[in-house]
Amino acid sequence: MVRVITVEREYGSAGVEIAHRLAERLGWELVDHTLLQKVAQECNVESSLVESHDERCDPWYHRLTKAFWQGAPERTLEPTPESFDCEEMVAHIRKVIEAAADRGYCVIVGRGAACILSSRIDAFHLFVYGCRKEKLEYARAHICPETTLEKMEHVDRDRAAYIRRYLGLEWDNRKLYDLMINSAVGVEAVVDAVISSAGVVPRVPEMQSA
Repeated sequence: MVRVITVEREYGSAGVEIAHRLAERLGWELVDHTLLQKVAQECNVESSLVESHDERCDPWYHRLTKAFWQGAPERTLEPTPESFDCEEMVAHIRKVIEAAADRGYCVIVGRGAACILSSRIDAFHLFVYGCRKEKLEYARAHICPETTLEKMEHVDRDRAAYIRRYLGLEWDNRKLYDLMINSAVGVEAVVDAVISSAGVVPRVPEMQSA
């Protein structure tokens, strides 16, 4: 029985909107920015710092700085704004995602959740992609009016690099996912396809229109 749905998405593919709609339709918990807030609370750092590391990799030279810092005698075990980095964030994200999966009945957006939960038989993994033209139009209408093709490709490269470095897998590997779908078919059509493919039933009935 599926109790967790992960949603990986290309930038501009409406993946986040699809995840929100899935959570609404099913009456499940949505794990998106709440995940970042939880990490910020656990690490006692500002939410803006966590967001700046979201689905990104530390630069190569950061490893040298970190190695030096870890060898310093005054180093503490608790993360600080100065020591908090992407590697630290991934460790906390893994714990938050696994805890959400243990609770069940949740839709988790990105952050490598499909990789982290790949061994769970109660998890269904979705990858949402799209055509460049449609993604660009969607991004400019719903994310940022100044979005460019270069920006879209840059974000997706960052996501792929994040998965590869910290989870050791390829972001768009079809073997990771139960369903890969082009959002050009429409948000509701994608939601319907996921509900049907995963065999899940809404926990609460949808509100009937008057």
